[in-house]
Amino acid sequence: MARRCGLRCVLDPSFADRIDLRCLPGLYAVTLNPEEARRLAGTGSDGIEGARKAAQALADQGIAVMCIKLSDGSCLLRHEG
Repeated sequence: MARRCGLRCVLDPSFADRIDLRCLPGLYAVTLNPEEARRLAGTGSDGIEGARKAAQALADQGIAVMCIKLSDGSCLLRHEG
């Protein structure tokens, strides 16, 4: 609905296992931890490379901005466009 109104939606889930994966293509941005990112992206790698793979997989689903919060306090930011 928000997208039809021209609004950009950002998802920062508390429980990623409750997300309906069919909603991902309608999102503009997601903020996730590595475990959530791997689950939503369907990837299985750990560490920064795992975060990169998950970010790419989410970008392939149409999400323009991904912020993956890493355990050391840093984050991986990926932006399309």
